[in-house]
Amino acid sequence: MSGNVSSSTLAGEVSVAVTAATPEGNSVNFDDLAISFITETLQTVQPPPSDPDPTPAGNLRLLQSKLLLAARQKRLEQHIAETKVLMAKLGTAKSKAEKDKVLSMLRERQR
Repeated sequence: MSGNVSSSTLAGEVSVAVTAATPEGNSVNFDDLAISFITETLQTVQPPPSDPDPTPAGNLRLLQSKLLLAARQKRLEQHIAETKVLMAKLGTAKSKAEKDKVLSMLRERQR
């Protein structure tokens, strides 16, 4: 078995062509084999499936979640506003009875 190796340099690139003699006398070009192998491999490899569109059920769950969060935020803001009003009343209460009444209302709001 004998083989030829030739190389050439063109604009800084090195190109190597290797041929080998087969027992039948035919020469094999490894560059052509590599190109055909890569081409066949690329043709057989299927691209990964793209991300599927979000399902309607997924969108529904997301929407429900957002609505629940918005409702909680609204209740929290309302609770804070009412607590501020009661705290202001507590600060202006003159008698012990008034203070006790406001404090009981605050405790009721905390439940």
